[in-house]
Amino acid sequence: TIIHRQKLKKIKGSPKKLYVQINTEEAQYEKTRLLAEKEKNRQEKFIREFRAGARSAGLVQSRIKMLAKKEKLNPLSPLPPIRFKFLEKEFLGAKMLEAHNLSFGYEKNNDLLKKLSFEILPHEKIGIIGANGKGKSTLLKLLIGEIKQDSGTIKPNINLEMGYFGQSNVERLDGQKNIIEELLKVGNVSEQEVRNVSGSLLFSGDLAYKKIETLSGGEKARVNLGKLLLSPLNCLYLDEPTNHLDYESVEALIKAVKNFSGGVLFVSHDENFLRNVAEKLIVFEENEVFVFDGNYEKFLQEKGFLSEEANTLSTQEKTKTKQKN
Repeated sequence: TIIHRQKLKKIKGSPKKLYVQINTEEAQYEKTRLLAEKEKNRQEKFIREFRAGARSAGLVQSRIKMLAKKEKLNPLSPLPPIRFKFLEKEFLGAKMLEAHNLSFGYEKNNDLLKKLSFEILPHEKIGIIGANGKGKSTLLKLLIGEIKQDSGTIKPNINLEMGYFGQSNVERLDGQKNIIEELLKVGNVSEQEVRNVSGSLLFSGDLAYKKIETLSGGEKARVNLGKLLLSPLNCLYLDEPTNHLDYESVEALIKAVKNFSGGVLFVSHDENFLRNVAEKLIVFEENEVFVFDGNYEKFLQEKGFLSEEANTLSTQEKTKTKQKN
C-alpha cells in the first residue's frame, strides 16, 4: 500500500509489482487521453463543417450533445521533484558503535533482547527486520538512550554524530508553530537554509507557514526528515522512515540514504527500502535476535522467516523462499 497522487494504491504482491502497475496505469491513461483528444478534434471538425447545413442539423446536434457528455481527461500533471540530501560530517574511527551482550525486557522474565552483540562500521547500512512488537523500535530507543538496557553495554564512538527519526519525534513537534519555525529549532541554521530544505520537501511559498497541527501524518514525517537534513551527521537511526510517505518521497529517501556516506541503522517493513539499502540485517525471529551478514535478498534465499507473522513477503516470494530452503 502506498500513497500516489494523493490517492491510496493497494494491490496484493510486492512493492515492485505495485510500482510497475502504477507506471502501466499512467501510460494507459495517457494513451486513452490522447485517443479521446483525437476523437474530440474529429467530431469538432465535423460540427464546424456541417453546422450551417440544414440537412445535417440533426447529426450536428447529436454530436454536440455527445461531446458535452464526454468526461474530459486532463493530462497528468508532472510530479514535483522531492529532493533529500543529508548533510555529512566526517567520521574518524574504526567503529561507530559497539553493542555487547545487550539484554532488555519491559516485563520481568520476558526479554525482547537477550545478549545481542553487534557493531556499526563507517558507511555500513543495517536493516532491522521482524514482526511487530518483537523489539525492533526498542533497540533503536536503547541506542539513543531513550530507555536503559537491563544488561550489556552500548559504546558509541566519541566522534559519532547521530540523527534519529521515529514516532517519538513526531509527538515532540510543536503543533502551534509553523513549518519554518519548527525547522529553525534545529539551531545554527539560517532562515534561508530552512526555506531551501522546506522547498525541497514541497513546503514552498505560503505552504511553509502551515501550522504543524494542521499537517497530515505524511507532512509531519517530512518535517522531521527536514530536521535531519539540516543537521550535519555521520550516522542515521531511522524507525519506519517510509511510513506515511508517498511513492515519490519514498524513492527520494531511498536515493538519499544510499548516497549518504555515513552509517545507517533502520527499522523497516518496506521491501523496496530493504532491497535497495540494507547491506546487513538484525533479525527478530520468534524468541531470538541475530545478526545476518548479508543483504535482504540473500537472507530470503538462505534463511527466510520461520513464522508467518514475522515477514512482509508476498505469497510468491514466500513460496520461492521455501523452495530454495
